[in-house]
Amino acid sequence: MNIIDQNSIAPLYHQLAEILRNKIRSGEFLPGGKIPSERNLMESYRLSRNTVRQAINVLVNEGIVYQDHGRGNFTIGSELNIQYQIDILVEHNEFLRRVGSIPSVQHISTEKIIAPDLVCKALHLFCNEEVVCFTKLFSANSNPAILTFDYLPSKLLGEHFDTSGGGEAFFKLLEEINGKRVNFTVSDIIPINASKDIAKYLGLAPGSSILLLQETFFNPGINIPLAFSFNYYHPNIHFRIVRRRSKFLVGIDPKKTSHSTEEEEHDY
Repeated sequence: MNIIDQNSIAPLYHQLAEILRNKIRSGEFLPGGKIPSERNLMESYRLSRNTVRQAINVLVNEGIVYQDHGRGNFTIGSELNIQYQIDILVEHNEFLRRVGSIPSVQHISTEKIIAPDLVCKALHLFCNEEVVCFTKLFSANSNPAILTFDYLPSKLLGEHFDTSGGGEAFFKLLEEINGKRVNFTVSDIIPINASKDIAKYLGLAPGSSILLLQETFFNPGINIPLAFSFNYYHPNIHFRIVRRRSKFLVGIDPKKTSHSTEEEEHDY
């Protein structure tokens, strides 16, 4: 469908984003090629500049379009194909589905322990406070993919709780506890060598290079930490990102650059 339905309940920018997305997938817009300018899209679909920019931003955030200020917007070619955008927050099973795998999860253990120092600091706990640790192994096509250790303060869980840690739906467990949708985490990405125990679960030789994501989940209303996770990724899993260069260069007065506000509004 290549028309905008002004009477639809779907937002106009969402409709335009879907039209452009389909053109990219069908090959009408070639990989690495330039998509129509904002002005052309405004005229073709009778939309405002703001609506067109919202639609393009959706595709940029999905990692299928990149913006080259001064030149225009381009589709991302195969050499920059993003299998998964690391800044999009989803459950582990959903992540594995998105990269084309059939996911599964194995609950390994649930333990009440005294919070380790790093967990204690991340969750703003007192020394010797108790946490519950849920250990799970996520697999992709029956192959070990992600080993997770999820820590929640015992005082949040109470005496009766889901001992599987929500199974594959850890976000749901947090939201049931918190009563609000968890919208973001803060993550540290750390390259490490797998210990003997970690390597065993992931089917690797001890000392293998892997990625560790240390992740803190927050209450979205008051930004209080709810949970902390260690996520160990098998080296077959790759994250790719598109890094955008700042338009303000060190040592250069932005007022003296050629990109004025008026010029940035121009369609190329």
